[in-house]
Amino acid sequence: FVGAPRDGAVEIAYFTLPHRQGQGLATRTATALIGIARMSDKAMAIQAKTLPRPNASTRILERLGFGRTGLAHDHEIGAAWLWTLNA
Repeated sequence: FVGAPRDGAVEIAYFTLPHRQGQGLATRTATALIGIARMSDKAMAIQAKTLPRPNASTRILERLGFGRTGLAHDHEIGAAWLWTLNA
């Protein structure tokens, strides 16, 4: 998690080292983080940020049911797409 929940939402983040990409690790990590967040508060929205172009992370979030909900600033990547999974 990027931080404590705020305004009814919590942000997840994950990263896979290049030599481990394509093995499902990021999908399993994101799925586990969603599960932990849901155990804490079933009504909480779950958010994530990605680079603002289609990539492996955007495909993971789409498969997990996230929708792209806007643009945001991320302290590591700058301009980012904001993704949200509602309860």
